[in-house]
Amino acid sequence: MIARTSAFAVGRMGLDVREAGARLDVGTILEGSVRREGRRVRVTAQLVTTSDGSHLWSERYDRELTDVLVLEDEIAAAIAARLRVELGRDERERLQPVVDAEAHAAYIEGRYYFARGTPEALAQAKACYERAIARNPNSALAYDSLAELHWYLGFFGNVPRTRHSR
Repeated sequence: MIARTSAFAVGRMGLDVREAGARLDVGTILEGSVRREGRRVRVTAQLVTTSDGSHLWSERYDRELTDVLVLEDEIAAAIAARLRVELGRDERERLQPVVDAEAHAAYIEGRYYFARGTPEALAQAKACYERAIARNPNSALAYDSLAELHWYLGFFGNVPRTRHSR
């Protein structure tokens, strides 16, 4: 996904969809327009392939202005559904996050022990979080929970003081 500001900057250049796709390094671009007349709004949205400029999907939505947020959700859902169809099986698998089941189980077990709150349970929670991190060093949840545990222990005075030499 490209940042909105980057997409808008390229969009203002007036480039052909193929040139814009090359600059943004994307395979599909969402184009659209919004027109208002009185209390009604018409939104037209279309997905365009950047390799050849062909339309993958196009839809027109006419609504009362009171339904704008509902309309936004409807359009986003329609685009997401269309993109899901366009993604091949290999791409879908590549986009799926890789979850280490044992690391996640250790994290969940740590949350269980942390919630119990006894000194013994807190020690077990720490061991579980460290086990989760050892299995998956990219586990933000495990690091966050370990930090929360250290904060909790420090705040409630359950951590022995360390002596600092000057």
